[in-house]
Amino acid sequence: MGVPASHYFEHVEDEVERRVREAVEVLRSLGAEVREVEIPNLPETLKAQRIILAVEAYTIHEERLKNEPERFGDEISSRLRDAEHLKAYRYAKAQQVTKRRSLEAFEHALKEVDVLLTPTVPIAATEIGQREVKIGDHEELVFSALTRFTGPTNLNGLPSLSVPCGLTRSGLPVGLQIIGCPFDEATVYRYGHAYETAASTDSRMP
Repeated sequence: MGVPASHYFEHVEDEVERRVREAVEVLRSLGAEVREVEIPNLPETLKAQRIILAVEAYTIHEERLKNEPERFGDEISSRLRDAEHLKAYRYAKAQQVTKRRSLEAFEHALKEVDVLLTPTVPIAATEIGQREVKIGDHEELVFSALTRFTGPTNLNGLPSLSVPCGLTRSGLPVGLQIIGCPFDEATVYRYGHAYETAASTDSRMP
């Protein structure tokens, strides 16, 4: 199993990181070897994914935004309209260049391991209506934090699975993300099933 050395464990709430690392140890106790891996250019990958998402969301909703603007809240309308003036070359580069580089980087990391293990999201669930979150000294928009760790595989298409891996002290669930090789969902599911089976009988799990 590969655990990324950076990015996926940066700006993560302490309890979330603790639960995820405990989950890694559960799988290690079953005999899996854990290796630290590097995945370069992750911020570039995430930026590209968000450009593609923004452009395609605006394309889908463009006509309704013009003809029925009252059907959208102010925040959603503003976020959709932000993509209206994005340059076409940025979308093309995200699709043709960054997407390919991202897949190559992940596949390189996966050459030495069966799966990659990361948090699914860096934070526990927030209050309804909360728009910003502070993680240590890092401040971030909630909607940005919620897609920070799932965005890269949404871009490059690698199979990934989120498995519940415990609770925070306040009872909020934490997720372990398992990322696999192209078209190898079976291995991802096997690791997820192995963890859930072991965790269900582990009295140490919260």
